[in-house]
Amino acid sequence: MEEQGEHEREGPPLDIRFGTPDASLPIIRVAVTSTWKGVHGGGATAFVSYLDFGFSAPRVIAETQCESGWMGGACTAYDDTYSRRGQLTCDWDRAARDYQCELRHVLNLEWTSRNEIARAALFAGREKSVPPMTRKAAGLLAGRWQILVAAPHGYEEKPQIFALDEKEEIAVPVTVLHDQNNERTPMPDYPMVEPLHLTQTDDSFSVASHPVLHEGTFAVIAVVFAEHEHRTLLWIGGDSATGKVDALRIATDGPEYVQCNMFLVPESASSLEVEQPFRATLRMEPSWFALGDDSHYEDQHLCPRDVHVVWSDGFVADWDGSGCEEAPPAQHVTVSPNGELSAAAP
Repeated sequence: MEEQGEHEREGPPLDIRFGTPDASLPIIRVAVTSTWKGVHGGGATAFVSYLDFGFSAPRVIAETQCESGWMGGACTAYDDTYSRRGQLTCDWDRAARDYQCELRHVLNLEWTSRNEIARAALFAGREKSVPPMTRKAAGLLAGRWQILVAAPHGYEEKPQIFALDEKEEIAVPVTVLHDQNNERTPMPDYPMVEPLHLTQTDDSFSVASHPVLHEGTFAVIAVVFAEHEHRTLLWIGGDSATGKVDALRIATDGPEYVQCNMFLVPESASSLEVEQPFRATLRMEPSWFALGDDSHYEDQHLCPRDVHVVWSDGFVADWDGSGCEEAPPAQHVTVSPNGELSAAAP
């Protein structure tokens, strides 16, 4: 293994034992564990292989890797707290002569947690099986699609959206309104949370919807996604004639973890107006940062701006060029259970 900076390394200890409770199976478990210690952390990584000696030459029939550790320090202690935790449990199945394993991951965001789960047989080599994703209905769109909503993946407040009609199911990407022209509000570099191809199993959220506009074959519905005490307002648009479905995040009062106990309160609309033919004007409040314990917030002193949204084979946003001479104090947008928006000083 490669050295990790100035960390002090130990081991690696070697552990060899029978691989199963069934003595008739010539399977041996070999584990090599490497531990490390640093000024602000420590941990261990175990590389586990199962060797089957029932062949002319031993074969590796399964491999797993388990990591554990802790992090300290002014920032890394918080980053470690808000990182995703995984747990692998395996029980011996006497009839199948195999371990039945469950992989579970939990992402803690202080105000909520998000869970993923998958199951697989250890020796059989089959693809992981996953339980059904928890999805909740958000109504019918443009007389064609049934809209389903699932919990977000990772740190960003973007619920997963699915559109189902008689022929297919579409995973609808959610666009986040972000002022690209303002260099002082770059998109945050969220900690990496790669998809694990596990299934979201959270059911501690609710979904409500109401129509925004219906023009011929085109329609827009508003969806309020509520997770514990925070809510996100989305617009989902669709044209049944062209088959195009799109989603736009209008506002959220759910903070997104960035780093070092700092949460980003994203850009959100504090008010909106809708005209026919479809044209919407949103008053976007700039983002600001808050500490996890709500003891402090950092105002970036940015100007709110209007954004105009139209439909052209999807939602298209055009930011108003006007700014302000002096930025007003930061505003915390709140989304009500029925999707109404309000703003006040944090």
